[in-house]
Amino acid sequence: MAAPSSLTHALAELERLDAAGLLTELIETPSPTGAERPLAERLAARFRAAGLPADVRPVGGESANVVVGGEPDGRPSLLIYGQLDTTFSGDTDQDRPLLAGRADPEFRPVAERSGDWMLGLGAENPKGYLAAGVLAMLALAAAGQPRNVQVVGGFCAAGMPALPLGFGRGVRALLAGVAPVTAAIVPKPGFAASWEEVGIAVYRLTVEGGVGYTGIRGYEPEENTVAQAARVVGALEHWFADYGDRFATEYCRPRGAVVAISGGDPARPAFWPETCTIDVDLRLPPGVAVQRVDDELRAEVVRIVARLGVAVSVERVQAVPGATTSPGAPVVRSAVAAWEDLTGDTHEPRTATSGYTDAVVLRAAGVDTVRAGMPRPPRRDGGPPFSMGAVHLPSLLTLAEWLVRTVTTYDQHEGAHP
Repeated sequence: MAAPSSLTHALAELERLDAAGLLTELIETPSPTGAERPLAERLAARFRAAGLPADVRPVGGESANVVVGGEPDGRPSLLIYGQLDTTFSGDTDQDRPLLAGRADPEFRPVAERSGDWMLGLGAENPKGYLAAGVLAMLALAAAGQPRNVQVVGGFCAAGMPALPLGFGRGVRALLAGVAPVTAAIVPKPGFAASWEEVGIAVYRLTVEGGVGYTGIRGYEPEENTVAQAARVVGALEHWFADYGDRFATEYCRPRGAVVAISGGDPARPAFWPETCTIDVDLRLPPGVAVQRVDDELRAEVVRIVARLGVAVSVERVQAVPGATTSPGAPVVRSAVAAWEDLTGDTHEPRTATSGYTDAVVLRAAGVDTVRAGMPRPPRRDGGPPFSMGAVHLPSLLTLAEWLVRTVTTYDQHEGAHP
């Protein structure tokens, strides 16, 4: 483990930082996918004020990353990643139809403190995890740590699975614009070190038929395309469970869902449409080629077509493969050792996971990457069991401490194995 003096100093610096104040600034600077530049600029200013070199680097349009840490100095580099973008914007019109005009505190870019909880758009994910990474970097820098590795902050736009601007566009730009990174830590949900993760694919299925008119139903043999699409949806939802069972790994269980249906025209309600589209989010098991999953889905659609007597075409819209880092990689072993030192327990990896993050992009680029998250908080009075817009501040600080401990442990490893 890290030398007590260096770790103690860094943790003391962490305690001095205003986590709630930082999180308030992050929440109240809207950063939907494709419009992250204002938040990138504010973060860069905060790092510069703390004496750290920080650059805002355009990704395209109004997207931008923040890179912290200066030029390469010959030491191994350890990236602390953070995601800037939120799925929602906080504008009720822009966020339709997913939120149907909701204006709950968890979906507004206004920070609300309630005891140990902070509410606001993205307060837990991504901005709580972003805050933990920022706090860890500031604490380490204030303590003059680490000694044997160079910590680089990479706070990235376009990490959400959002079309057309997301799916890791920011982290790819980061990797293209910095010196090669030795290892990375990705703060994202799950209070255990994770080294394996699913990928993601988006498919569009088109149910094909003919335009129909309600007034002549019973006289013509045509099937309602919307009703046919509904039957296809039911069949797919049944198949997703089988898919997850067959492609489960030791730590991942890839899942799927129908996430959107489109067809018809509410302004012309007497007619049903010629086609109806079904969008599917299908998680990709690590180590399995995207084409293999394409073939699995298409084969199932062939079976559905034969069973239901419908016509369906399949198009893959986007895909990011799953990826794995060796559990023996130094950054993984450092995170596990730091977790055990922090909790006093034996580390047990999470299983049956199906969450996708930019960690798979880093791993695919050859960067040894470990994912680390917050401990599960107590149930919030009056709140749902889970919300990306509500974060438990003590849990956030526990994650920040875990990150500091991981960096100092990794630093000691690199010092012993130059």
